Amino acid sequence: MIKTVLFDIDGVLLSEERCFDASALSVWELIHSPLYLGIQSEVYTAQPDEAFIRSIRREVFANEEVLTFMKSRGMNSNWDMVFLTFGYQLLLLLEQVPTDVRNILLENSDIDRRSLKAFGEALPGDLSISYTTFVEDFKACKGSKQDLLLYLNELSKVKLGSTFKIFSRSSALWKIGQETYQEWYLGDTFVEDSIGKKPYQTGKQGFLTEEIPLAAPEELRSLFKTIKDSGLAIGVGTGRPYIESYEPLKALGLLEY
Repeated sequence: MIKTVLFDIDGVLLSEERCFDASALSVWELIHSPLYLGIQSEVYTAQPDEAFIRSIRREVFANEEVLTFMKSRGMNSNWDMVFLTFGYQLLLLLEQVPTDVRNILLENSDIDRRSLKAFGEALPGDLSISYTTFVEDFKACKGSKQDLLLYLNELSKVKLGSTFKIFSRSSALWKIGQETYQEWYLGDTFVEDSIGKKPYQTGKQGFLTEEIPLAAPEELRSLFKTIKDSGLAIGVGTGRPYIESYEPLKALGLLEY
């Protein structure tokens, strides 16, 4: 006898679009914010409007080609997506600069925010950022998921002549990307509960109350009411942390069910 109906969140109740938005904004921030590389820092804002978010996502994911490629290879972690996409851009920048500038990052055993900022300040003004070459460079990797992350070191052999610890999933660079993503997705109000520290770049609203449901909210509420009125319990089965589940469901008016 059925007693409970369980719903997943991502791909069932909510679209993944906001997660992808936060991923693109994270890569863009690491490249353009004065707190990081600061390339064309005058374009950076912590409060982009919807049109600006759409344009950033089109740019960073090359009209969704980069995102589609990563997902086709089984990559579902937005944190890994940020690390891979930004790590690749960092490789392209390192390839374009003299050894003394390169060594600001590569002489360290790991990268922190201070060394990223110092590297950005030493960059010449005529560098190019190329999001459209990502897929072509990674096509040679025949693996999936973690293989793509490891392939960053294969690319560093080709482009820089050696592999470096900074391009490791256990590196501080991965952690910086993860925390930047959490700041964008959760916003200033909730990020400290997630990462255990105040936001490094303040001013972000977050997407918890602006998630995109896969059905009209009133239709979801009607469905939940029908299930509840029939005597069944409703639950959620998800890999999302508590805050990332509770707040969107609250905003959609589904918690009472």
